[in-house]
Amino acid sequence: MSASPLRRFAPWFYAAALYNLAWGTLVAAYPDPVADLAGAGDETLFLRVVGLFVLVYAPAYWWVARRPDRYPQLVVVALLGKLFGAAGFVLALLVDAVQ
Repeated sequence: MSASPLRRFAPWFYAAALYNLAWGTLVAAYPDPVADLAGAGDETLFLRVVGLFVLVYAPAYWWVARRPDRYPQLVVVALLGKLFGAAGFVLALLVDAVQ
């Protein structure tokens, strides 16, 4: 039995799991400092919800890192999440620049 070609990405999935665990926990538990840093002082409820969504991804990334060949659907969801997250960030920058 040969190793899955996705196995080489395991370290990246572990890193994503730890990142999502740390960032999601920080933003969900302490949205005020993050809001202040981002200049969004009155958006703490929104940031808390975003933190919880980010936190939900942590175990999924961990499962994928352990057996990427077993969870190809989670690999696709992870890729889409990263792509749409970056696209949303760029869109927010563009909209803010226009206003």
